[in-house]
Formats: sequence, structure tokens, C-alpha cells
Amino acid sequence: MRAGACAQCCSSRGALDFGPRARLTPGSPGGERPRGLPPPFEVPMRAVSVTYRCRNLRKMKRFYTRVLGWDVSEEGPNFCYLDTGGLTLGLVAAEPGGWDAPTGDSTFLDVEIDDPITLRSVLAVRGVEIFKEELTDSALFLHVRDPEGNLISFFKPTSH
Repeated sequence: MRAGACAQCCSSRGALDFGPRARLTPGSPGGERPRGLPPPFEVPMRAVSVTYRCRNLRKMKRFYTRVLGWDVSEEGPNFCYLDTGGLTLGLVAAEPGGWDAPTGDSTFLDVEIDDPITLRSVLAVRGVEIFKEELTDSALFLHVRDPEGNLISFFKPTSH
């Protein structure tokens, strides 16, 4: 299971709450809507974890637990989630040459969403390519990259 796989897990991990969720809406605040955009709508979302893809998971886990003193909240053979006192930090072993293999910057951001269909439309209108969609036992993931190539995984929990 990945960090932020459901509201119940996110709550138990102490996801940061900065008040109302961020809203991804077309157009600029206080300005005119650009031509050709669909009618206004909102896509509620909140960031719940940051994950580092690791070449050496054991070494990374040792650093974060022994050097920084963070507690392991969940782990498996290829992952470890750490309680940072707020946002969850995930450490995930990446397969060399895999779709999520480290490419210099080893981070990606998990962002929980409520409506993947609407988000797909918003991303398409804004010229953002979803390069991978993934359905797991715990969530539907839409993977995109930011302008610097960092991975962002939007997810909607499917069940718990």
C-alpha cells in the first residue's frame, strides 16, 4: 500500500491540514478566463506524503530512523513509511530502468484527489500529459511530471 492510500490511513499518519483544500481551477484568480476552456469547476485535493525513490532502501531507512529519529509507521520488503510528525515520508526501492527509476531527482509527490475524471480534463486543457495510469487494490493513480521532470502521483482511494 502507498502513503495516503485512504483517508483512514492518512488520518492515522497525521497528514498535514492547512485548512481548506487547494482548488485547481482553470483561469487566473481575479482575471478573465482564457478562451476555449470548459466552464469553471473545482478539483479538491491535498498533498499527503512525499516519497523518495531509493537506490539503497536499507541505507536510506537507517539514515531517517537512526540519524533523524523518525519512527517507521509501515513497511514491507520494498518500501518504508516514516512518521515525520506531519506529512508522511515514503522510501520506496525503485527498479533500475523501471518507469519510476531515479533520474537524478529521486522525489515524487502523492496528491489525493476526489475526482480523477475531472482532473484528467483539467490536466488535458492545461497541456499536462498523464504518462501512466495505474489501478491498484488501494487506489487509482494518475502519474504526471512537473516542468523539471519530477513525478507527481495524483490518487483517488478505491477502498480500504
